[in-house]
Parts: sequence; structure tokens; C-alpha cells
Amino acid sequence: MTDVTVEAVWKAYGERLLAVAERSKRTLAETDCTAFAAVIEALAAADAQKSSCAELPSSVTSEMLDAWEAAGLLVSYTGAEDPLKLADAPLVADTVRGGFVYQLRRFEEEAELGRLLARAAQYVTPEAKLAPALKTAFQATDTALWQKHNACATAERTALWREGAGHQYEAVENALKRRLSVITGGPGTGKTSTVVRLLTALLARNGALTVALVAPTGKAAGRLKESLQKECLREPGLYALVDKGVKEKRITAQTIHRLLSTPNTSGVRPGPQAPVEADVLIADEASMIDVSLALKLMRSVNPAKTRLIFLGDKYQLAAVGPGSVFADMTASGGALSEAVTELTYSFRFGADSPVGSLSRAVNTGDEVTVRTLLAHDKKFDASYTDDQNEEISLSLPKRFKFGVNEDLRQWIRLEMKPYLELVKKRTKKIAGREESDKLNDEMLAAFNAFRVLCAQRRGPDSVSAVNRLVEEHVKNTAGAETDAVFYPGRVIIVRVNDQQTELYNGDVGIVVPNPQDCTDGTFWVYFGEGKYVPAALLPGHETAYALTIHQSQGSQFERVAVVLPVSGDSELITRELVYTGITRAVKKAAVFANIEVLKKAVASPVRRMSGLGARLKEATLR
Repeated sequence: MTDVTVEAVWKAYGERLLAVAERSKRTLAETDCTAFAAVIEALAAADAQKSSCAELPSSVTSEMLDAWEAAGLLVSYTGAEDPLKLADAPLVADTVRGGFVYQLRRFEEEAELGRLLARAAQYVTPEAKLAPALKTAFQATDTALWQKHNACATAERTALWREGAGHQYEAVENALKRRLSVITGGPGTGKTSTVVRLLTALLARNGALTVALVAPTGKAAGRLKESLQKECLREPGLYALVDKGVKEKRITAQTIHRLLSTPNTSGVRPGPQAPVEADVLIADEASMIDVSLALKLMRSVNPAKTRLIFLGDKYQLAAVGPGSVFADMTASGGALSEAVTELTYSFRFGADSPVGSLSRAVNTGDEVTVRTLLAHDKKFDASYTDDQNEEISLSLPKRFKFGVNEDLRQWIRLEMKPYLELVKKRTKKIAGREESDKLNDEMLAAFNAFRVLCAQRRGPDSVSAVNRLVEEHVKNTAGAETDAVFYPGRVIIVRVNDQQTELYNGDVGIVVPNPQDCTDGTFWVYFGEGKYVPAALLPGHETAYALTIHQSQGSQFERVAVVLPVSGDSELITRELVYTGITRAVKKAAVFANIEVLKKAVASPVRRMSGLGARLKEATLR
């Protein structure tokens, strides 16, 4: 216990602690202050770990809890009380779960969120079914696609595929009969296919439905819409209603923040008194949603009006903010278990897929298999990017220069080469707007084919180290001054939501010369699909040649470099971190890590303390 903590607690709560002593007719012991300080310190540590609550320190006795409650420092929750009408006290002791303590605000957030989710889950229409004709059409499409690409598949493999496809139909039917449903599954398990089929079924009943596709970041929301459009292009006849909805802007994509901050038709922002007006709300990358954001969303949704579907991967990194909302919602045997469908068959990563096999081994904490799967000290040359086969590899950090290890520098040089060639073209005079747009699209596509994903922001093999290294190459290619802020080819990521420019946290763009007149010396940023924003009007942003693994959630790249910390002391090293990084890859995942660091990560699942599961069960029974 630090003196600073004890002193801070004494200044904040000293008078109440003295009152405890007076009421109990005893001399105030040092243990009273130090024990209470230990509780505060445990809560501070839990907050740093993004847990909603903390375990009570062993030094705290039941007599102390009683005395603190008498002094108004703490209130006990036994389950008999209304969790949203507890006495006003700084802390809550959760005696239902036993041995846990909350800040009052965190407890109330979980309790209210649990109540709102449980309320939405009660809206069930058991007789709602997927129309037989539609189900037959979906099955015929699936079968034709499977036979086209897997003509020689064994009976066992075909049976596994058929079972995986069946889970998608179950997810659709579950969402049709419930106003709240949850679909969880890893990359390639068919979450997007399930959504497009669900929307087809809903639009077949009511072609005028409005659908809000939302996600915590603009990148994730845009990617969901883009994936739906690709499905529509693949089967234009079957998914014509969805395609029409997108074109007529009845199906829109935006961040959750934008949805909740944009006034509805009555001119009021969504909230309890003015709920979201969409008929269907689909929240993607739900594992990234923390308690506070989930509560804001649920307060703004009326389940009697709006059907709500949460999509996500429960094995990915948890939200940057507090809590483990999606993990609690999808917990086996939890209060929402009947609303949850888990997709387990990967259509992208088959049984023999290197990326799929590695991600499964990481998920189960199988260190031996992880080490066996990863080829040691891969050499990166031109054949690496030319080869279209899947591949995973492990490179051990060595010979650092500019804060980046030798093998990672080689990987970056190889991947950046096509992009730098386009940057060089971009510095020359372009004939016209059409040619300029085409080159900008090529640049964005070239850069989006790969990405360096780092565990940490600073230090060796970090985002900042990679950004410095790559920035030098891009500036040299573009002929930019060393101190130039904007220059052709600079990649940026937006860090805040800005309605004026319609840019949102997670949007990635490339700095280019003015698309109207490349000779006027001004710079714009190109975000794809014809969207340009003057560099001078950019909201908060940063250079993004590399991303943190957290920032990469909701994105997919052909090839990724997953870069773990050089030292094993970092608290960032977790199983979920490695899994999330690896599964951003569609084809190739190159892991850069020491063996011991990798072993520690695979053996260290994230453990966040939360009571949302308990609050959900209580709310369901009330």
C-alpha cells in the first residue's frame, strides 16, 4: 500500500472514517484507513484493466464492511433491492456474487444494461419461421457453390460443411422470431452471409423496412455494408431486395456514435424518449462495444419497434473501454443463451488452412501446436507476395535498426514496393480527374493489401517505430521535405468522429495532390469511393503506416505482419491479441516475436471482472 494512496483516501473519506470510529465507540485503527485504501487501490487497478469491478482485498473484514456501510461509504447489494435504487454511496459491495466491489456508477451501468437487454430478449414470436421457398433457394445456392469449389471433398468434410451451413439458417430463424438476437463466429464463418439472408427474409415480408448497420468504428461499419454489396453482386437475383434497399438508402451504414448523435425526423437525438427510428439495427464488431456505449445504444432502442442483432467474434479482443459486454452476452448457459447462435465452421479457413489452424490453436491455448505450425525464421523475398497460397510464419527479432528488427524491415520493404511505385507516379502531373481518381484507387488498393499490426504504440517494433521507418521511404519517394507534414502517399487514420467532414474514428485515407488541380500545391486526403477531404480540414488524425492490433479490429488484409513486444513484461501480451492479429489475414500471417513472448501470449487469456451476466439473470427473473 503506498503512502500516497492512503493520504488521498484520508483526504477524501477521513471524516467518514472518523464517524465510523465514533459510532463503534473505539479508537480509529490504522487498519480502517489502510483497508479502505486497499479497496480503492483494487478498484483503480481494475479500472486500468478495464474490469467493471474488483475483488475485495483479503484484509477487509465483514465488520469493516458493516461499519463503512453505516458511515455511508458503501452500500451492500443482496439481490433483494432494486439495483438502480440503492442508497447514495461511493461504493457497492456485490454480496450476490460474493467478494466483489464496484464504484456506484459502474454498478448502475451494468444493472441498467442488464435490465434493458433482458427486456429486449422477452420479445419472442415462436411461430416466426424462414419461408420454405427462401430456405430452399438459400440451400440450393450453397450446394451449388460448394460443389463448384469442392467437387472432390470427402463425405466427412461435406457433412461438416452442411452442419456449418445449417447453423446459418438457425441464426436467421432465431433472429426472425426474436427482437434481440446475437450471432457470434470467427472470420469466414458466414456472419455476413447470414445477415444478407436475414435481411432478404425480412424485406420479403416488408419491402419498405429501414435498416441501420452500425459498428464502433467507421471502418467496421463501412466494411459490413461493402460485404453485403459483394454478396448481392454474387447472387443478384436471390438478394435483389437487399441490393435495392442499399441503392435506395433504406439500408445505411454508420458508427454507433453517429447514429446516436444524428437527430431523427422529429429533430431530436435518439434516446429513451425518441428511440432510433430504424426497423432493424445490426451492430457489427460487438466485441468492441464497452458497457457505456452499449448502455447508450440500448437506451435509444425500443425493441417493440426495432429488431436488434449483435454480430461479433467472442474470441477477439474486448473493448478498449470497461467491461466484457459481448463475452457476457454470449456466455454458455447465460441468460441470453437462447438468443445466441454460434457459427463454428469456417468457410474461409478450411480444416487444412494454415491461418485457420493457427487461430484455432491460439484460441485453445495450445502452445505446442502453435509452435509446431509456425515455420521458423521465414525469409521474405519476391516469391512471398507472388505466391497466392495461404502461409503462416514466425520470425525472431534480431539486428534492430531504426527501432525495427531486420526481418520486419525486409517484410515492409517487400510489401511497400508496389505502393511506392504508385506514389512515384502520383508525384508527376496527371492528365485529368479521371486518371487521377484511377491512380488514387490503385494506391489505396495497393496499401490495403497488407498491414503491419503492432501490439504496442512505442518502443522497439512498435507502431511509432514502423511509422518513422516507412515515412522516411515514402518522403524520399515523393521528394518531400524531411519536415513536411502532408506529402503524397502519407497514410493517415482518423481518431475522432467529425460530422462536418463525415469522417469517423478508424477511417483510413491517403494524402494526394488536389484531385482538381495537382499543380496548385494543396493536399487532399482520399478515403476511397470518390471521397476527398482537404488536408487542412482533417479532424484529429495520425500517421498510420502501421496500426495497433486493437485498431485493426473490423478490418481484413491479404497479408499481415503481427508484431509482438520484444519484452515479455508487457501486459498487452494476451491470447486474444495474437488471435485478433492473425485473423485479420486472408492469405498470409507473418508473426514477429520471441518464442517466450509468443508462449506467454498464448497462455494468457484476458480476464476481465464483470457482473453483467449476473445482472442479466436477475433482470430475467424479475
